Amino acid sequence: MRTVGLVSWESGTGQNTVAVNLAMGLARRSKRVILVNLNHNMRIFHWLRTGASEEELSFDQIYSSSSGVDFVYPVTGLELTLEKLAYDYAILNIGGDDTYFCEQGVRCSDLVVACTRLQSPVECHQLLDLQSSVKRYRQDDRGIDLLLPVQIHSGEWKINSQRLFELAEAFGEERIADLLPHCERIHDLFLQKHSVWNLSQPSIIDAFNRMLERVEQLT
Repeated sequence: MRTVGLVSWESGTGQNTVAVNLAMGLARRSKRVILVNLNHNMRIFHWLRTGASEEELSFDQIYSSSSGVDFVYPVTGLELTLEKLAYDYAILNIGGDDTYFCEQGVRCSDLVVACTRLQSPVECHQLLDLQSSVKRYRQDDRGIDLLLPVQIHSGEWKINSQRLFELAEAFGEERIADLLPHCERIHDLFLQKHSVWNLSQPSIIDAFNRMLERVEQLT
């Protein structure tokens, strides 16, 4: 089983959106996928339409969903939980703080993907700090494997280019994924319990397909 850990240095980066659509996209490619939620946000649990209510949620129980993606909210040691799973991919939705589950999530990830928005002048500095934290928990001094720019506004190419140049200088151009565009329809997917593959915009679907292909190549 291959494990993909998602992290970010600030809230609101769209990490949950990436987690759900990455999981659903892999499932559409006939992969057996489980989404392992390692933070306190219940948004994903509701998004996946597991058929259970938040009040009924049992930790360490695997929930199936109509999307083809399974879901678990672990409370015991993550490594023990993963050892019991029989999937092609486990998507680890990791919190950004230095909690036990953040440490365990990074340690158990074959691939660490950092979501970022290219909006802050301190973005590169914050991502380098995040990389230092990631390196503490991974073997061979490995840090972030892939930077994923999300919620990118097409009309802000000057600032986007500046941020991308800074990240390329710090991390290497080969570690920067193609941009995922900002779109209100993507933002509303949670309310509709849909994925990007339910949208009618080919450019958005193509962008997320490129993300899937990059993840599959790196794992």
